[in-house]
Amino acid sequence: MIACPSIVLVAWLQQAPPPQPSPAAPPTATKYEFPTTLAPGEPRLIEIRTATSSTIHVDLPGKPIDAKAREESTVRLVDTLLDPAGQPKDHAWSGRRRVVKAQATKDGAIADPEVNGLELDVWLDDQPQPQLHVNCRDDRSVEVETLDGIVGATQSFGLGVGIPLPASAVIGDEFDLLFDALAPTCLTTEGKTPQAVAHLRLEAVDPKKNLARFKGPVHVEEIVEKSAAELDAPFGLKGTGTYDGVVLLEYDVVAHRVARIVCRCKAELAGETTGVAKVKVSGTNVIETTVTCATGAPAASAAGEKPQFRDVPREIANAGVSITLPSHFSKYATGIENATSFRSLLQGLERYSRVLVLPIEGSEKTVKEAGEAFRAGFENSLRGKGTTKDATASGGLGAASAFEFTQGTEHGLNAIFMVAPNRFVAVQCACPETIWPERSKEWPKYLATLKKLPAAK
Repeated sequence: MIACPSIVLVAWLQQAPPPQPSPAAPPTATKYEFPTTLAPGEPRLIEIRTATSSTIHVDLPGKPIDAKAREESTVRLVDTLLDPAGQPKDHAWSGRRRVVKAQATKDGAIADPEVNGLELDVWLDDQPQPQLHVNCRDDRSVEVETLDGIVGATQSFGLGVGIPLPASAVIGDEFDLLFDALAPTCLTTEGKTPQAVAHLRLEAVDPKKNLARFKGPVHVEEIVEKSAAELDAPFGLKGTGTYDGVVLLEYDVVAHRVARIVCRCKAELAGETTGVAKVKVSGTNVIETTVTCATGAPAASAAGEKPQFRDVPREIANAGVSITLPSHFSKYATGIENATSFRSLLQGLERYSRVLVLPIEGSEKTVKEAGEAFRAGFENSLRGKGTTKDATASGGLGAASAFEFTQGTEHGLNAIFMVAPNRFVAVQCACPETIWPERSKEWPKYLATLKKLPAAK
């Protein structure tokens, strides 16, 4: 009786199907981390390539104007974060930026901006409120509007600061990335951006290149208010811009840094001039920007590259001439009616060099007569607070009627040339008295480049 149940049980077990393994748990999605902090002392070479195609419509009464323009620019700079331990306690972070080279091309005309070789201290205060600061190192200076543009571009210092990627994500995750720090770099915005967001999705992670790929739409709204002085024009500008497009961001999951950003957008612009005349202005910008980040040998090499400057022709349409100046000269507003002025701050505000071009129209027939009339008016404006003395000068427009002058701490040369019958141009070159012996050697070279502009068709 005892054996029977055992036999039956064994027979049943032999006929029963084998036990099935428990179903496997679904694989766990890989989670990737995305810190954007910079390593102190590590130079990062940032290269920014931008192409912009613009159409502008100016609604002048009875004569609307439509214009098109294309601009391309390449900027290479090195950002280095400083060790927080050696920085003031109220600095959230401190860094140094070196503009290795900047070059712009507008409808075929190439210009190297004054910022080549510029070295800057950059820091963020966190008390009482976060505020970004930029200061030229050594004695070098730049024009105010140039510095304003640099401040905006440092919001994404080293492609780390100001780019709030998620702490971690898995493939397929979506999130909103605040884009205000990247807008000046990727979209060339110059005003305030009350709305700037990119909606990104983590599409994939390339295991061979260690690159995480984010992609999605970007939307930015801009408010611009520029004074006449800031525009160096007879009018100011108030307007808005709306940017819509697509942004691709690649992140190195091993090196823990943003490696590349590609942004393609179209902007709709609208506004009006401010000042004496109010004219409506509208237009579009199609913008394509690629930003790359490299470390190691390329960054170290760029950090030691010497700045180079080109000689750039500057056209002064109202005077009917052009003059060629080094690219570290930039145009600036002086408040002198009809004058066009350029200034170099390569050696700082205390060692500036400036060139002013002023058209002259009158009844004088010769260069000598025009020069005497100009000198009389100039001496009257000095009101006994300066001196003049005879000088000689010549240039690309022939012999000039010239005189030196001193006014306050400044020493300069005025040279008057004939452009056409009854049309003359005064070129004023000046610098601080203390460096006159050095600077005055440059003036003949600049005057020699004077040329008449082709007659308007």
